[in-house]
Amino acid sequence: MLKRLMMHVLNANVSLDVPIQLYLERIDLWNDRVTDADLTAFQVHDDILLQHTYMILCGLERQYQMRNKHQSKQNNIVIQSVEIIHLLFLPVPLPSSTTTSFEQFGLKLYSTVSQNKKNENIFLSPASISLAMSMCTDDARQETLNQMLKTFEVSSTKQLIKTAEQIIHIFSIANQDKQIQLTLANHLYAQKAYQLQEEYLKIVQNSFKADIKQKDFENEGAQAVQRINTWVEQQTNNLIRNLLSIKDVTFETKLIIINSIYFKQDLTNENADFHEANGKISNVASMHQREKFAYAENNDLRVQIVHVPYKSEDKDTEFVFTVILPNRGVQLDVVEQKLASQPNLMQIK
Repeated sequence: MLKRLMMHVLNANVSLDVPIQLYLERIDLWNDRVTDADLTAFQVHDDILLQHTYMILCGLERQYQMRNKHQSKQNNIVIQSVEIIHLLFLPVPLPSSTTTSFEQFGLKLYSTVSQNKKNENIFLSPASISLAMSMCTDDARQETLNQMLKTFEVSSTKQLIKTAEQIIHIFSIANQDKQIQLTLANHLYAQKAYQLQEEYLKIVQNSFKADIKQKDFENEGAQAVQRINTWVEQQTNNLIRNLLSIKDVTFETKLIIINSIYFKQDLTNENADFHEANGKISNVASMHQREKFAYAENNDLRVQIVHVPYKSEDKDTEFVFTVILPNRGVQLDVVEQKLASQPNLMQIK
């Protein structure tokens, strides 16, 4: 459908530097096989230019031709410095704008954290933080609520809850996959006799699948910390221990919201040289696999990108380990700055 539009548009006197939805509304550019219902199904941000779609269509066509010719490109890559960034690029209509709110929050979160931790390894879970914050947002009011909605770039708590439900649904599907260990758990611990609104309890239980327990933080803070830490250890297969200390829980504590995500899949490791950004070379255990993967080179960013899919039984849900490797002499923070200034590059699919 988009390709038919491009064929019409490229034969017309138009500019590729205008938003694509202006041409989606041009009925005269479509043929009889396109209906009004097709047009209303499109939701395109006004910062997506016509040239973006054209470039992606060209890239997809080239990828298709290469796949048919069974061409493969093998590369011996010496890793300088690697950050895990989920690169998803789709400058064409998404089924719903709500699916991107957590992604946008994750990009902003990563950008903020990386600026404060230059030349340090970063490991974080935007999904985990987003779900915990979403449970807080649902019961927020007035200016606090407005600020939290602005952070997630959504217009209402209803829209935010819908996004959270989509994420949790994906986890529930993946949890049935025998080749991947993936579990998500939400838990709320409230001060004894602290009254939570019944409507809020229904939402966190039904939409976030959260368990709720009451603890006496005022008089039994140490015991509460121990039980919460034990729960976290159980959910993370003993990988996260002593999440909370006694200092974290005081007589003023009324509610503790915890989100846990555990992911594991067996990988083959081999020792290899790891080139750090400061020039140091360390011999460390590294993931090793020889296979054909989706691979791309971005000359503007001066990086190599490879998608390494995890083995899965479910063909509809795929987890991908994405590696962005700067070319020799290119600093990682320079790449991050370019991605931060051009967030549309983070939506390649």
